[in-house]
Amino acid sequence: MSRAARSKQKQRRLLLLVVGLLIVAVLSIPGCKNLLEQIPPAVIVPSDDPPIVLPKPEPVVQLPAPDLPGVFIASIDNKSEARPQSGLDRADMVIEMIAEAGITRYMAFFHSKAAPLVGPIRSARYYFASIVKAYNTPFAHVGGSTRALNLIAELRIPDLDEIHNASQAFWRDNSRKMPHNLYTSTERMLAEAQRKRLTISPLPRLPEGEMPKGSANSNVSLTYSPYYKVTWQWQDGKYLRSINGKLHTMKDGARLTTDNIVIISTPHRDVVTDVLRTDIDIIGNGPAQFLRDGQQFTGTWKKASANDHFEFMVDGQLFKFKEGVTWIQVVPSMNAVVPSS
Repeated sequence: MSRAARSKQKQRRLLLLVVGLLIVAVLSIPGCKNLLEQIPPAVIVPSDDPPIVLPKPEPVVQLPAPDLPGVFIASIDNKSEARPQSGLDRADMVIEMIAEAGITRYMAFFHSKAAPLVGPIRSARYYFASIVKAYNTPFAHVGGSTRALNLIAELRIPDLDEIHNASQAFWRDNSRKMPHNLYTSTERMLAEAQRKRLTISPLPRLPEGEMPKGSANSNVSLTYSPYYKVTWQWQDGKYLRSINGKLHTMKDGARLTTDNIVIISTPHRDVVTDVLRTDIDIIGNGPAQFLRDGQQFTGTWKKASANDHFEFMVDGQLFKFKEGVTWIQVVPSMNAVVPSS
């Protein structure tokens, strides 16, 4: 032991000795011990006041951390040659809209789950851009109509276009025929977005909570054309998706399910240019139907501008979504929507 350590140890011993002597001296004073014994114990006085109940703290809901720093939106093919697709089962939200001639296309939103395979990727439509703008986040597609590309540039959408500016984010699967063989992944989209220093924004949470009891219609069918029909069937706590009477499965065998279904009706017009295309008035408002928990609700939708998100209302109040996946089906008329057995 060093000299300094021995010195400190002697000082501690001397201090303890002094304290002990002081205690003995105090107790030796006449009457001091009796005085200490005469101090009465604490007395609890009965009261008629109700006991004070402190409120319990609200439980903190810890949501799982998303796989991605923000949401990525991809335009996914739905021609029969493109099926089975990949990645739709890992999207947080999917919007299905007609692209041309009764053939739909998907806008898939990826945030909470990474997807190693997404596609086949197809071109953009101008009304896709009018939706994407509100999210201010990367949009993956392969080219598009002149009107769509001009609007993407005008709205300054963070763009991942395989043809014009982001070929590194995509690849071709030679086992499939063009144009139904272009793919990406959330990893590739993220890397390219970071390389291009694009804005990546989180996916806004939809209003969540309980809803009053709705009607008992738990299954629904949507007819987009004589040769394309979508059915959602309530099963085991989720809605199971079918196309033309067959389960809609992914390339890896995963079945498509959702927790919420939104159906909105908006004007559609067929336009003949170099090919037959469809114009859709996605800025505006109109009737809507909602399904969750095996129940159906009737309400309205509204989208005031490209900068605004959709607003969904039932009986003058915002529709409350169940936590989970949401599919939005855009149809030309509510006559295309019927209850399904």
